[in-house]
Amino acid sequence: MGKTDRKGGRARRESQVAPTGRERSVIGQDSGGSSPGREVEGRSASCDTVGIEKLSEDASRRTAELEALFASVADGLLVMDPQGRVLRMNPTGERMLNLSPEDRQSPLESRIKNVLHIETADGRPYPIEEHPGFRALRGEIVRNVIMKVHPPHGRVFWVSVSAAPVKAEGGAFLGAVMSFTDITALHDLQEGREDMLRAISHDLRNPLTAIMGLSSLLWKSLDKKELQADAEAAESITRNARRMNSMIQDLVDSVRLDAGVFELHRERTEVSALLSGLDEVVGTADYQSRLRIECPEGLPPINADRERLERAILNLVSNGLKYSPTDCPVWVKVKRRDGKLTISVVDQGAGINSEDRKHLFERFYRTATGRKAGGLGLGLFIVKQIVEAHGGQLRVDSEVGKGSTFSIEIPIDPHT
Repeated sequence: MGKTDRKGGRARRESQVAPTGRERSVIGQDSGGSSPGREVEGRSASCDTVGIEKLSEDASRRTAELEALFASVADGLLVMDPQGRVLRMNPTGERMLNLSPEDRQSPLESRIKNVLHIETADGRPYPIEEHPGFRALRGEIVRNVIMKVHPPHGRVFWVSVSAAPVKAEGGAFLGAVMSFTDITALHDLQEGREDMLRAISHDLRNPLTAIMGLSSLLWKSLDKKELQADAEAAESITRNARRMNSMIQDLVDSVRLDAGVFELHRERTEVSALLSGLDEVVGTADYQSRLRIECPEGLPPINADRERLERAILNLVSNGLKYSPTDCPVWVKVKRRDGKLTISVVDQGAGINSEDRKHLFERFYRTATGRKAGGLGLGLFIVKQIVEAHGGQLRVDSEVGKGSTFSIEIPIDPHT
């Protein structure tokens, strides 16, 4: 097929297979003269050479990109072989760990225990089998493990470590890669915050407790002697000391919420017993006389942190008394409905407009009335956090000029 006469010669078309595996056509002649087939084959070989050079250039470019990325990452990076020996590190990792060539070739267990002296967050030697590097060599992906490192030379520092196995396209295990972020500055800030919390919680509150106790005794003594002006002064001391104590507790709880260390200590709690002591802690004699509690008998218990839930209710009651006319009572009403207990605090104050209600439970938010009365704007924010930590909800219904109702819904203990 394909044979033709061309100037006395017979041309032929043959199909040949090139070394690359591709089929190409070669045209030749039976008679003498130049060979066009050789020219086509030469051009094909030239194309193959160009293709190989292009692949080589692409590979070189990608390698350079990866090298630049590896070197520029701000976190430390370390690549290990299947035995845990260090194959390579980026400049950040080298500066942080300061490993010698011998250290890099030592077993991973030896580097952890004898070279870097790695510890857990609470100061214990890091368990070898739980170390992110060992877990990655077992095929696990590990993220954000906090540890303390004592390098052979240099400062002690804290790191957040992540690690993952490295596998070939076919699934063959090649080793593991680790990344470590220096979080020493963040850790120091957290330590400073804890120191501040301890100072606020104890060093400031202890004197306030003494002031509240002594001023309360003074008020009772002066009241019995009918020294009215002096008794009112003593009562003012008690009231303001309690207010300061409440603000300190708000600050402490706000910081704890941010740190994620706001823990509840739950116990089986009778709501009637929880409310029975409100009149003793609500404040002045005037406040006590205006408080009304409506709690039916036979209510099932709830599983709650009694101290914190009492504080949430007290916050709502104190607000109601503070922002209501002095001749108006504030009601605390309890109802059972749909597997929940609803504790409502009802006042007859100025009410809250719709715009303020949108932001009422935000941190540091205060209405115009609240700004005049002082405070930090943390009370309702913390009340909401306490209620939600119990698995409940906090709602508000209010009408300007008629008052407000704040309702806490807490699930009934299912084991009763």
